[in-house]
Amino acid sequence: MIRAIQNGDMQKLVELYDGLHRKSLYHMFKPHYATVLQKTSYLQATPNGFVRVADHDGELTGVILCICEEFWWVEDKVGAKYATDLVFYSKRRGDGVLMLKEAIEWAWSRPRVVCFETAVSSGIEHKSAAAMYERAGLKLQGSFWRIEHPKLREMS
Repeated sequence: MIRAIQNGDMQKLVELYDGLHRKSLYHMFKPHYATVLQKTSYLQATPNGFVRVADHDGELTGVILCICEEFWWVEDKVGAKYATDLVFYSKRRGDGVLMLKEAIEWAWSRPRVVCFETAVSSGIEHKSAAAMYERAGLKLQGSFWRIEHPKLREMS
């Protein structure tokens, strides 16, 4: 079942976030989960935020956090907006596309939103992710290029 977060979900979210974080490019940095949960709660409460979890028999198996913002190059409060995910993770097949479709529906309900964007920046690639994005109606545009600070390479 895909649903909004509830008060009792916070510890389960920490466990889900921690599993995601350990697999990511950023595993060497310790997350501050009080801040993570505060931002998650904020996104759940604001009209410009969106949070959904996948729940199967009390186990959280996925999460999506999204935000809509104005493009940096538009006139404030009247220009076009975009929506994007900040965190998107699913451990169970089928949940990802359901969460993504709900996020896109939410994006279209927001005033002035003209597009929904997502990218994989965690370094966690899954071979079925492209097919899932296509099933949800997204199309690949461009790519993601990255370079790490040289001192980070020394830490790895």
